[in-house]
Amino acid sequence: MKTISNFALISMLIASALSGCSLIGYGIGTLIDHGGAHDSVGIFTDISDYAGEAVQIRYPDSAIRLATFEGYSDEPADTYRTAYDNYSAIHPEIPAIGDSVTTVYYVSDQFVSRHSGSFSGYFPEGILISNEQIPFKKFQEIVLPKRQSKTELKQLFESNLIPIRATLNFRDQNKNFSLTNRDFQNVFVLPHTASARWLGLGIGSAIDVILIVSVVVAGGYHFGPSSYGI
Repeated sequence: MKTISNFALISMLIASALSGCSLIGYGIGTLIDHGGAHDSVGIFTDISDYAGEAVQIRYPDSAIRLATFEGYSDEPADTYRTAYDNYSAIHPEIPAIGDSVTTVYYVSDQFVSRHSGSFSGYFPEGILISNEQIPFKKFQEIVLPKRQSKTELKQLFESNLIPIRATLNFRDQNKNFSLTNRDFQNVFVLPHTASARWLGLGIGSAIDVILIVSVVVAGGYHFGPSSYGI
């Protein structure tokens, strides 16, 4: 009977891990993972919770980029002001920077507090009033200049339909990069299904091992010391 060394067996098993079925399984799992973006949430839903998460960036030209979200930093006031003024000029239904604005906070229909001042725009977690950050958790409704519920405003955030003052920081396999929300159509946080690719790899590898063992058995090989002293 033919003899095959332990070294040769290990070599074949390692090679099998990189062969067809393994790669096919990994590829299918990756498609499943990335396809989960259709069930994911927009980056502005709860942005403070998403640092370190895998995201899918969709650009206005429909291009897609996968990256890791690294948090956000402030955007220069003059850059944001220009972008917001251009947007509000063609969307008169939203407040203009400098308008008087008031938010109210209440519990069980009982008034608790209000914030009033000059509208300065939006930041990723709420509204800017006289350049003070008023997060969503501190108001239920905007009553001036136009009544708008927090829920309605958050929907605009989640759909990325209004300019938001922030520089969002990302990292992919090539480099770190930053974008404002005017640079993309939306950013979606990928669900935690990345295990699909590894499951696919494992199943593919198992199939590879079965195939190679079947070939060895069918060829009449047995496992033992190599005649070449390996």
